[in-house]
Amino acid sequence: MPLSVAVCVAGQQRTLLAMPVAATFSAHVIEAHRSIGHTVDTFMVILGRSRDRSEAQRRRLRAAVSAAYSPTRLALSEERELDQMPLHCRPIANSRYVNRLTQYIGIREAYQQMEQHERERGARYEWVYRTRPDMVYLAPSPFAQAGLLERPEAGEAAFVLAGTDDARASHTCLNDMIFACPRALCRPHFHLLELWESPHCNATSCGRGCGMQGGAVPPPLPRGLDGPPTSPFALPTAPRNMGEWYSAARYHDGRICPDDPRARPRLCCGRRLREVLWPVTLARPAGRTRHSSRRNIECAWRLTANARFEHRPLLRPFVAPCRALRAAWLADGGEDADDGAGRTREQDAARLRGLLASSSNATSQAFRCASVDLHTTCSRLGAWSERSWLRAASAPSDREIERSSGWLA
Repeated sequence: MPLSVAVCVAGQQRTLLAMPVAATFSAHVIEAHRSIGHTVDTFMVILGRSRDRSEAQRRRLRAAVSAAYSPTRLALSEERELDQMPLHCRPIANSRYVNRLTQYIGIREAYQQMEQHERERGARYEWVYRTRPDMVYLAPSPFAQAGLLERPEAGEAAFVLAGTDDARASHTCLNDMIFACPRALCRPHFHLLELWESPHCNATSCGRGCGMQGGAVPPPLPRGLDGPPTSPFALPTAPRNMGEWYSAARYHDGRICPDDPRARPRLCCGRRLREVLWPVTLARPAGRTRHSSRRNIECAWRLTANARFEHRPLLRPFVAPCRALRAAWLADGGEDADDGAGRTREQDAARLRGLLASSSNATSQAFRCASVDLHTTCSRLGAWSERSWLRAASAPSDREIERSSGWLA
């Protein structure tokens, strides 16, 4: 039986129908897996306010998304806030913190779509992605390699995107852009909101500096691998109010890397969570970018300036094709180019192939090398190592963690 992959896409519409997003998703996620014999199904939850969309607009959006992505299941759901949810514990009133947690409403809905489809087809998926509706993928998925996910070590850990969101070591394994997991390890991430919904939760604070070097170790969070919490537990405030911390803390002891040049990121993530380097970025709609009022793909800012120092040489080759993709998108014209109208998936794919062909060899080589091992230097961006990155980036041992105090070499 071919290995089966599920891709859960959840969030606001944003640039979902823009050529760079739709074309790179198809080429570097869906077709990358299908080309090696995997089956792939997509589950999409697009959030929005009903007052902002008429019924005719909803029908057009559904038709456009279906044409661009051919999802197995698609839901246009009402956007909600955390204060509309039946929570027993309330998150602190910090806008960035709350926004990072609010996105899990849609994330869980997409996962429940997948679970329902599993029940109907009588089989579970073996590998699951969670991604966003505004992602641009500049290279094939590092998991789409023949025979890789079939290896026993592929089931040892879940993966979070390395870097591109914050260059500080304290953000190691804290990223909300991509999450990938073997099926048995997915539930803690996708059902994260159950921590606040559980009648067993007890909101608390473990003190200043909790989870950081020299501070107290946070109380353990319920792992959630088999179901929601069944006994009382403390739900502390996140270190530095980082909403992404809660998902990571369900896979390790909750401590974060110090912003220290000696920090060893592999030891900060524990055994069940690892980072994977994948050159991706975000496509921003007009008026929603950090630096411009026009549409933008964040190229150098994501791939170099905001990446950790050791990753920059590996990501830098992707800046040029990213800029070419951005230029083509901007040349498409007005905002109508983002509604998917008048374009076919084949046209998007053909344009993407032409844009990336000139640099495909160099970027692919750099990317393959980067995927071998995030914590050692690949020999001059050379040939693909015989050691898989799954083995090279294997979980640390108890002894290794004890010797390093979990953080430092």
